[in-house]
Amino acid sequence: MAIRFTFLALAIATLFSCQAIIRHHFGIKNPDIEKEKTVIKILEKNGIKNNHFVQKEKIDDAYIGSFPKIYIYDRNGYQVMLYNCYEMIEENLRALADTIPDKLSDERLRDLFVQETIQTEGNDLPSKGQYDYEVFFYWSVWLGKFNLKKLRTAQKSIDAINQASNKKLILIPVNFDFIEEAGWTEESAEAELKLVSAANKKQ
Repeated sequence: MAIRFTFLALAIATLFSCQAIIRHHFGIKNPDIEKEKTVIKILEKNGIKNNHFVQKEKIDDAYIGSFPKIYIYDRNGYQVMLYNCYEMIEENLRALADTIPDKLSDERLRDLFVQETIQTEGNDLPSKGQYDYEVFFYWSVWLGKFNLKKLRTAQKSIDAINQASNKKLILIPVNFDFIEEAGWTEESAEAELKLVSAANKKQ
């Protein structure tokens, strides 16, 4: 359990990397094994659609480095290089519609990202080019209401943009909980968190 508390402290520190001083309870708990139906029920309750799960083999990428993650791709598959911070999500999404992003990846990375990272079985993603921007927004049950609040803010912002702009965006929540149906157990999740903690300390 000690590794979980250490990891949780690192996660919270990263969540507040935008200098926001937030002093109330966020509902954050220790990472745990979740069931798919629990995740889907939470999303339905919050009016969030289009959820996908991180592939089991890539879950470490969700926890290492900037955290939680947001990836945005334009209709041609180039990644939009925006400041990755939940405190800035509404402003960044509106900037997508109001300006032409001047920082894009050198390569078309969207298809590779989807292929290597997103579990698409039984839940198809929109085809590339269907939207001006696809916003892949990482979230988890254990991050609690703070994470869900940001997810709802992103959904509301995108809905407003789609109504008021000629740009069309789609929000694609990407869940990075340890999912029982994907084969995670308490032992394997604990081992993964130890590897994540060691990798984060090296950065």
